[in-house]
Amino acid sequence: MKRFSASKTSLFLMELIVVVLIFALSAAICMRTFAESKLASELASDLSNAVIRVESAAECWRGEGGDAAKTAELLSLSASGSSCFASYDKQWQHCSADKAAFTLTLEGSGSGAHIEVIRLADDKLLYSLDIKLPGGAPQ
Repeated sequence: MKRFSASKTSLFLMELIVVVLIFALSAAICMRTFAESKLASELASDLSNAVIRVESAAECWRGEGGDAAKTAELLSLSASGSSCFASYDKQWQHCSADKAAFTLTLEGSGSGAHIEVIRLADDKLLYSLDIKLPGGAPQ
């Protein structure tokens, strides 16, 4: 009779171990999925902010007739010749270059310009845009 009871106990323990392993495996898969979705969410947020900043810079540049100095003044950018740049922290607030997580660069050339946002952590280009003035020439 004891032998029959012992085999039931060992069967119960084996079932319990299998169930615990299944839950542990499921938890590991869920944690990996959650981590990947968080990274994807951060990338989508960064891309969205980059697009907004680039489009704002493009509209200001076109509105000012390709004048980099006026564009820089409107957007609180740093200007140098026909170029402008800005540094942003992780929350997309203006900051100094040494604390920057992202940089926006506007390079004007005649009737066109190239604007891009780069994530500094991995030097990844998030978004870029080539624009031209209406009519093709500065006003």
